[in-house]
Amino acid sequence: MTIDISIRTILRVCFVLVALLFLFFIRDLLVFLLFAIVLASGIAPLVTWFERGGVPRLVGLLIVVLVAVSALGLFVRAVAPPLLQEFEDFAKNFPAYAQLFVTGLEPIGIAPEGVIGQGVSQALERVAGLLGGGILALPAFTFQIFGGVFTTISLLLVTFYLALERDGVEKLLRLLIPGREESYVVDLWRRAQRMIGIWARGQVLLMVFIGIITYLGLTVLGVRYALLLAIFAAMLEIVPIVGPVVSGAAAVLVAIFQAPALAVLVLLFYILLQQIEGNLIVPMLYRRVLGLHPVIVIFAFLIGVRLGGIIGMILAVPLAAVAMEFLGDFSKGKARI
Repeated sequence: MTIDISIRTILRVCFVLVALLFLFFIRDLLVFLLFAIVLASGIAPLVTWFERGGVPRLVGLLIVVLVAVSALGLFVRAVAPPLLQEFEDFAKNFPAYAQLFVTGLEPIGIAPEGVIGQGVSQALERVAGLLGGGILALPAFTFQIFGGVFTTISLLLVTFYLALERDGVEKLLRLLIPGREESYVVDLWRRAQRMIGIWARGQVLLMVFIGIITYLGLTVLGVRYALLLAIFAAMLEIVPIVGPVVSGAAAVLVAIFQAPALAVLVLLFYILLQQIEGNLIVPMLYRRVLGLHPVIVIFAFLIGVRLGGIIGMILAVPLAAVAMEFLGDFSKGKARI
């Protein structure tokens, strides 16, 4: 049996391989662009709303940016002084907390000199080293996430222009996609943009809600570092399912050093908060809007962390929603690979 392979087929295969290799080398740039698209998809509907009211698109975008920057500035001005104080105090006392934690492992059979005990001690020493820089370590950590000042500014500029240009991504897709697939790809993008936009705005509201409720609850209970723990909980809401567990565990550990009874109350508070979040808010955000099962969310998160680090973790859920939308179309025969 002979297999005839035309020159055209060989060239197509070579082109695909070269394209995949090129995408591999610029994967960091692709993640950067996807992150900008997610941000732009979140604010573009607000800009369009202003435009429908007769406000020029540029003016509407500037209004949205001005309101966001003003709100962020007011938040930082109100929160920064007590937050810095709590952070410095926590960093100063962390070695003592770590020692108490390691000592507390002995009653359950984990000796400090054992393998597990040494592993815990080494992990705590690394955290102590990060905290040793005090509040001065926070800006450096922030810029490490986004790759530096230049990358951060570039990200904001790309986001600005994507939100400013009406159907900018759609126009780009029409240029890149062959004619027979153009209508489907554009339709998929419109659905994806809608899902990503709703997810982005819902995620911000969820983070704000969790941050406020956590701060109020921990303050009423008298837990130290309530503001620091609340912001920590709000930030970890970007990590589906796992984030709330980690933030809750951190609050319980802090409460243990104050009083065991207080730790029990904090645990009950977080369980109640997670029941509200898990049964009311998250199902509405992930299942009704994105159509994602919790198991898919977890796997998407793990893949995102593996491939793209912090930014990949943030993009994992919306990209998983788009992928599931495409697979649903493919199973119905609407899409072709």
